[in-house]
Amino acid sequence: MPQGLQVFDWEGEKTLDVTSSLARVIGEIDLAAKSGKVLCDEKRKWVYTYQISDGGSYPVKINVIDDGIEWEYVTTLYGYNSSKYTYGMRLVYGSY
Repeated sequence: MPQGLQVFDWEGEKTLDVTSSLARVIGEIDLAAKSGKVLCDEKRKWVYTYQISDGGSYPVKINVIDDGIEWEYVTTLYGYNSSKYTYGMRLVYGSY
């Protein structure tokens, strides 16, 4: 029986096919600065973030680039309430 993951967009086009290799976690990092970069020279990277702070966290913008993964918190969305938010996200990354 085949195993893996396939993801399709709303038009039925395949956007991700992980049926020929297994995904693995390479690392995780707490995103404690406004912006930064994690070096990762894997060809087929995957990434996700989740909130680790007790209060609200700014949303984080992720860019997967050739030699790593960059992040930047978007601090301009909340206006006058921005002091209630923190840099409270964790980034998990890997390859498949």
